[in-house]
Amino acid sequence: MNQLGGYCGPHGRKRPCGICNRDDAIDRVERNNRVFVAEAMEAVRKTAKTLPFFTTDDVWANMNGNVPDTVEPRAMGSVMRTAAHAGLIERTNETQNSMMAACNNRPKRVWISKLR
Repeated sequence: MNQLGGYCGPHGRKRPCGICNRDDAIDRVERNNRVFVAEAMEAVRKTAKTLPFFTTDDVWANMNGNVPDTVEPRAMGSVMRTAAHAGLIERTNETQNSMMAACNNRPKRVWISKLR
């Protein structure tokens, strides 16, 4: 929950702010999945060094099975946000349908590598 009990001070709104709620949720997931986040950041680096454009499907593939059973899959959002803030990758406006069975062919954001 954000600083004002679910209401957004930073964006000047007197009702819950989707931006702050999203960021708070991503931060909570990251804090509770630190081992996964470290492994996933390494997979992002590996992926970004080998592919100019990619989705999280490619990052998951580079995890090489190093995913704890207890991991919250949404933690990958935190990883991608952290990697973008670190200048490793940049988001695009493009999407590509996921090949992962758990994702049911939903569109996923395409990212561009800044390491190539």
